[in-house]
Amino acid sequence: MAYSDNTLHRAEAILGYGIGSATAGVRTYRVVDGIIYTDLFTDKPVIDGYTGTLTTRFNGSQRTPYFNEIVLNDKCQPEVSITAAWGNDTFTTEVDDLLKWLEDNPFADIADNSSVQSKKIEDSSTTFKDSDEAGSSFYDAVRGVWSFYIRNPIIISVTPEQRHDYGYF
Repeated sequence: MAYSDNTLHRAEAILGYGIGSATAGVRTYRVVDGIIYTDLFTDKPVIDGYTGTLTTRFNGSQRTPYFNEIVLNDKCQPEVSITAAWGNDTFTTEVDDLLKWLEDNPFADIADNSSVQSKKIEDSSTTFKDSDEAGSSFYDAVRGVWSFYIRNPIIISVTPEQRHDYGYF
């Protein structure tokens, strides 16, 4: 099944690396303590300017036909360009249940907005009345709501037997 770009982006946000379909190309990554954490790739990658040996892994395992880590055995630059076949169709079928669930549950796109700190809505403003207008508007509002009770007060009578009950009203 072909999945929408939105579904693939949400899956990549959950997994922490790009999955995509197999596409050859060059991408740039940082080297962290001799390891390059990459998007999913297949085959042997080529690192520009690196002549040492390397080991490819998928989350620490070497037993998969796809990889997302490159362990360098020699020193190299802190940022490198890597040529590889990015993505893997086998992996996409392995995470098919996740992709189907994301496709069937569009409400689960919270991950798409997880980095949004705030939104600004343009062309919206609030203006306030001056104090005279505000006072008269408040008086009109109170009079409109409470006018029945102001014109027809509730009279509560207290009989001698209930003279101490007035505190309850």
